[in-house]
Amino acid sequence: LTRRGPPSQMVKQGNGKKSKRGKDRPETEDGDGGDAEPGKSENWMDSAVGASALSQRRLVRAIPVGDSHVLLYAGSSKLIVANCGTGALVECEQPHTERVSAVAVSSEQKIAVTGGPDKKLVVWELPAMKIRTQVTTDKKIVALSLDNKCEQVVIADKAGEVFGKPLASLETPARHLLGHISSLTDMCLSPSGTRLLTADRDEKVRVSNYPYTSEIESVCLGHTEMVTCVEVFAGEAAKGDGDVILSGGADCTVRLWRMSDGKLLETVSFGEGEEEDNELVATDGKQGVLSEEAKETLKKAQLSNMHGKKTWDFMAAGTAEGTALVSRRYRGRNTSAPVVAIALCPATNTAAVALENFPSLILLRVDASAEHKLVKVGEVPLPDGRCPTGLALFTPQSGAASVLLVASTPYAPPKEEDPEDADDATKEVGADAPKKEVVEEPVAEAPKDPSGGGARAG
Repeated sequence: LTRRGPPSQMVKQGNGKKSKRGKDRPETEDGDGGDAEPGKSENWMDSAVGASALSQRRLVRAIPVGDSHVLLYAGSSKLIVANCGTGALVECEQPHTERVSAVAVSSEQKIAVTGGPDKKLVVWELPAMKIRTQVTTDKKIVALSLDNKCEQVVIADKAGEVFGKPLASLETPARHLLGHISSLTDMCLSPSGTRLLTADRDEKVRVSNYPYTSEIESVCLGHTEMVTCVEVFAGEAAKGDGDVILSGGADCTVRLWRMSDGKLLETVSFGEGEEEDNELVATDGKQGVLSEEAKETLKKAQLSNMHGKKTWDFMAAGTAEGTALVSRRYRGRNTSAPVVAIALCPATNTAAVALENFPSLILLRVDASAEHKLVKVGEVPLPDGRCPTGLALFTPQSGAASVLLVASTPYAPPKEEDPEDADDATKEVGADAPKKEVVEEPVAEAPKDPSGGGARAG
């Protein structure tokens, strides 16, 4: 490549466009080509399918401390801490300026680490909830994990990178572990601490060895929208197949995978007739089955991509057959409710699933040795028609029944789009389209909830 002039120089072109490094960018009113309009964000979270489920998800966690448990809930930037046995609130500092979205607890139940979009990484001492140390990271934090030796905190950020920091000295530079092309949505370590699972918006779950994360053990391909949450099931239900993975996605499905090779074992769909008759996606674990029409479509798409239109859809699996299993480009989009959270109960081989704006919990039975490995067994409606936004499961004491904690929000009826507005929006796309003035109407301030956003214990 030949560079003509310094990269800071920009050549003015026709039609009000500027070119920088060979790319055309539309010029905005302020003269800076390619910048977002005032008040609008270019973040994929604003428009991607399932992004609303990630924004609605709330952190709720029961942390074992000695013979009792401490409830940690983050409905906003304020952390609410309470004793699960007595219900008494625990006073603590509030270092975060935005809602906490990630927490990790040490196996020794003495350390908790929190993080979120404010880029702050805070280490707490349990059970007093006193801050031991805090640092600011470079990117927004999506998920956190602690290794089994409680020596390193694993940080997944919104840019798609995973880093490791020694817990004893967070000020030291982070060590890069792995990276995704797209933004990460969730991350967790296996119970053995030897596998690191990462989920991203490009519809896949990656299983990497830990701490040697350059070795990828398997990739789970099958979701047709972004993966919103991932959990490892290591109970009796996984006997015979090793550890299995449960993942939920914006395609309104929960899928069961075998961790060792990424094989799809079972799919449970909560949508309205999406994939049963679709030859591009196999729900019985037999991946790679394509119809002749699908092969022809993929062949044409590959030819067009050879002329400069390469996309992630054709880089995900390296082959057209693998790509067809993870891309919905050639079929209708799913408009069902995305999966918000999954909570596992290994003692009863049960998983609780929360869907976006759905006023019930869905219970699934997990049994990797059965013919139907993932079966829906019932629904549990929430009181007052509220919708779950976060789940946490714990056992108060040895031999006692497990308790499911549910963070919830009032049900919000879906907004009906005016067809005329939709047609107008379609017509007014382009550089010459008239710009509408946005008038901000005053909104009445809602009364503050003393409970911190509606955490409910079930």
